[in-house]
Order: sequence, then C-alpha cells, then structure tokens
Amino acid sequence: MGKETVDIYRVAMVGSMKYENRRKIKDFIFKVKKQYGDSAIILSSGGGRAPNLIAEGRGGIGAEGYVKKYALEFGLKYEEYPPCHYSWDINCPLKKENYGKPFSPVNFMKKNKQLAAKSSHIVMFIPRGVEWREEEHLRKYAKKFERKIIRIPVSYTHLPLPTKA
Repeated sequence: MGKETVDIYRVAMVGSMKYENRRKIKDFIFKVKKQYGDSAIILSSGGGRAPNLIAEGRGGIGAEGYVKKYALEFGLKYEEYPPCHYSWDINCPLKKENYGKPFSPVNFMKKNKQLAAKSSHIVMFIPRGVEWREEEHLRKYAKKFERKIIRIPVSYTHLPLPTKA
C-alpha cells in the first residue's frame, strides 16, 4: 500500500529497555518514512526518559529512546504518551496537567491503553528470551481496539511493514 492511499498512519513503537539494536529500530522507522511519508505519525511512551533513568544519567536508552531519536532525526511527526508520573514534554499531545502525578503501577496500564487507542498498529521491540511485563497489557488493549501487533526481536532479519487491514 503506497503512501498516496493512506490518510494518516499512526504507528506506536514501544519496547524493552533491554532492546539495544539501534539498527533495527532505525531501519524500521526509515521504511515507515519511505512508504508513508508525511502521513506517518510515530507514537511512543518515552520509556527512555523515565525519571529514575534521568536521575541516574541513563536517559534516552532502550527501544523507546531510540524510537524517539530516529523518528525526530528523520523528520517524522512524533507523539509521546508517557505514564502520568513522568514530566510533560513538548512531544506530549496531552495537557501538562496530566503529568507530574504520583507514581502508581496503574499509570503504565493507562499509558498502554492510550497508545493502543491512538495508534493504527503497534510495533514491539523486545529481545528474544526477555519477558517484558508491559507486553501483556498492550496485547489486551490491542485486541480491544482491534490493532495489529508486530513484535520485532533483536535477531529478526526481515522488517515487515504494517499495512492497513
């Protein structure tokens, strides 16, 4: 399906902090840009800017840190839906008052629901053999909102592009 036939393509790209294959993420985002151009919007949850990582000087790491980096480098539209205990960021389309709340594990479930509701597809970058605790909730919401999921492990050699169903 070419970019001329798609109105808006909203792909959520999420993943494990242990996913370090920058090349797979960069290649996938490049393919999305090439195929969908200006109609593509990349969504993520800002996992690379978790408050504890920032405090430790490790911000921007993991799958979602790289998603943000490459989406912005390639000039794609980028939206961030972090848990509400994170601080607001210029890439967050929701209001500032939605952020800076007290920590609660429920915040992650709310964030996953937002991502599933706002996306057309969900791409997960998770290393083989790694159990990512948010995957179960994302799959539940993907099913609820009828979103297709693509899971890309580190050792994946072919990067499938999502297509409109």
